[in-house]
Amino acid sequence: MKNKRSIQILMTILYLFAIGNTPLVTAQENFTLQIEAANIYALPPLHSYAHAQYNGKWLILGGQTSEDEEFTHANLEVIVVDPAENKVWTMPSEELYGKIPSVEQLTSCYAQYHQEDGQFYLLGGYGYSPEYEGYLTFPYMTVIDLKGAIESIIAHDFAKAGRYFHQVQDDYFGVMEGFLTKVKEEFYLVGGIEFYGFFDEENPTFSKVPRRDILKFKLEKNREGILEVKHTDSFNYSEDFDEIMPTYVPQVFPDGKEGFSIFSNEALEGQNFASWLDYFEPGHSISWQRNAKIPHYHSTIIPIFDKKSKLMHTIFLGGCDDFLCDTEDVYGALPEIDSMMQFTQKDVLPNELLQKKIEPFTNFGRDAKFLLNEQVPQYKNGVIKLNKLPEGKTQIGYIFGGASSVNPMIFQNGDILALATNQVFNVYLTKKTKQPKVKSTPKVKPDID
Repeated sequence: MKNKRSIQILMTILYLFAIGNTPLVTAQENFTLQIEAANIYALPPLHSYAHAQYNGKWLILGGQTSEDEEFTHANLEVIVVDPAENKVWTMPSEELYGKIPSVEQLTSCYAQYHQEDGQFYLLGGYGYSPEYEGYLTFPYMTVIDLKGAIESIIAHDFAKAGRYFHQVQDDYFGVMEGFLTKVKEEFYLVGGIEFYGFFDEENPTFSKVPRRDILKFKLEKNREGILEVKHTDSFNYSEDFDEIMPTYVPQVFPDGKEGFSIFSNEALEGQNFASWLDYFEPGHSISWQRNAKIPHYHSTIIPIFDKKSKLMHTIFLGGCDDFLCDTEDVYGALPEIDSMMQFTQKDVLPNELLQKKIEPFTNFGRDAKFLLNEQVPQYKNGVIKLNKLPEGKTQIGYIFGGASSVNPMIFQNGDILALATNQVFNVYLTKKTKQPKVKSTPKVKPDID
């Protein structure tokens, strides 16, 4: 471990000893979560996919289905889902050959993606390329006009659908399992892994290069109307935060600025530390919490910010505190989920990490994704605006998909194939009704004869 990082952790340890064993102050809670099983017929089993939504409908791209053998279970369909009407439409991705340079990028897994209004940005991802006769992380970003693409697929007008898919190439886009977001006019591509070759632990023939940096770039059209990429800045955080398997989560910080956090767990001198990097404009900070682990690996994540109390809640569901999870969870039947981990960023330290009980539900796969209801008040980076939600129970979205194995969930691990699931859950948030203050009634002394 680098000296600078060790010194920073040591300073944090000294600070924690200085404040003693004072228990964390629990923030006042004003919401609960409920997760209930739902049914959407004709959905394929799927994990590691990308998703967007427009006008109540989902657009799902890529991922692994456990169904197709030719591309080692790659999802070869562009899928449109109307969850309210229980309808599913599909378009073979091969319909886009000749329309964009790399159709295979749309079938990749673990791509980075971001939605801004009616535009969807799909970047990188890992998959098979006939051109290279092998597997790689694709150096492309696909920009999709959601309205036109969804309407064309529903109408089965696949020729027209091609008008709404555009691609731009950049060598630095060849990454998987990173994070993509946008602040004002600039995109942020964070971390991830450059991956080439076939991931098979019995016969490994791959190259794997983790990234620990942030690329800022703009996407602009030239005079001919062709998209071009312009790199504007970059920042390498490996000196401060050098973790291979982190988790990236959009955040709104107590001062109201949008950004993101990178979560990790580590051990130092026999103690466990939950660590995280907060990135905001302009700058970043590194923090640790002693004797703690955040179950962020393969977790379903729901970010919620309360502007009134300045509390940023990150909910982790069904995750593990180590990348490979427990053996029985990976290879056996997954247990019921009866609790969630809530990490709360506050404007006054210390932050808060609490495990909370929830209504039990059976989860058949890790890495299931939360699909936020687009009608729910939210920030541009997808964080829910808790203070804008009505009192009572609101459906804030769905949980869909997941994988049966997380070792390592890229095709096969040598023995066991990572099977996908088509499980769907409704996710509800109940905002507690404010209790009116009850005036105390003065005691009346009884009359005594």
